[in-house]
Amino acid sequence: MKNSPLSRFSRNLAAALALCGFALGTPAFADDYPDRPIHLTVGFGPGTGPDLLARVLAEGLRRELGEAVVVENRTGAGGVIAMQHLQRQKPDGYSLGLGALGQTVLGPLVQPNAGFDIRTDFDAIAQVGAIDFVLVVPSQTATLEGFTEQLNRPDGIFMGTMGSGTLSHLGIPALIEVLGGSAEPVHFKSAADATNAVSNGDVQGMLMSPSMANPMVQAGRIVPVAATGPERTPMMPEVPTFLEQDEDFELVAWFGLFAPKGTPEPILDRIADAAAEVLKEDEVRERLLAASIGVTPRPREQFREFVMAEAERWEAAMAQTQRVGN
Repeated sequence: MKNSPLSRFSRNLAAALALCGFALGTPAFADDYPDRPIHLTVGFGPGTGPDLLARVLAEGLRRELGEAVVVENRTGAGGVIAMQHLQRQKPDGYSLGLGALGQTVLGPLVQPNAGFDIRTDFDAIAQVGAIDFVLVVPSQTATLEGFTEQLNRPDGIFMGTMGSGTLSHLGIPALIEVLGGSAEPVHFKSAADATNAVSNGDVQGMLMSPSMANPMVQAGRIVPVAATGPERTPMMPEVPTFLEQDEDFELVAWFGLFAPKGTPEPILDRIADAAAEVLKEDEVRERLLAASIGVTPRPREQFREFVMAEAERWEAAMAQTQRVGN
């Protein structure tokens, strides 16, 4: 009979078998992944700290995952363009992004057309590094005291940045709160343009990564007068921190791996585990530390919670910096 216990049992059994068949036919993501090259997007150009970090990670992930990891530089808008690109990709684990604090959290706060929220549009995979900055000035300035005097001139100064929403930009109001004075930000698209502007005196200072500044520092064309971390940067151990010079200013950028929202959990776990193994390698740590990039691994769940907290923190900070007018 149509509604007999036997017929109901048969229908239930058929449904169960169908579900089993579906499950058996579903790809075992963690086992099958990856089976083709992975693309890793970085929002800054060759020669920058983020680019170096991306390439070191790509080499290590290739060893751990068994497939090529191709680094793609998509520059512009302080790294926001790279995140916009990543947002449009399929959530299948084959499109990843190396995201810095400036482009992931700060960028959308100062660029209304960014069109993404790091908390809802991406999956945080793992924190992989952190980097301090140095304040560089033209060679004729030479000291933090000299820079502070210029900063407090009646007409203020110009300071370079690597784009709206980057830490080199948003660090300016924080620096002014400590040192006083005023500064108008001037945004540059490339490290070469930025360092040349400092060297030529077109801007009177800039917060930049030690790896970006080092070639011009070695050539004597710009001078690092203070490091922004809690300790001196390994690349420039002779440069005292702001804290050592009795100025309460600290600025540190973190970097993490991200994927488009909806990437399967087993794939995210596989990438996070692989990244953790890469960061344990002595050679990797030495290469990054030589570029003043601290190895600061943070696993998936901790990193996800950290990103959420950072978004809230900088939203509050942005409300304060807006009154400065920068």
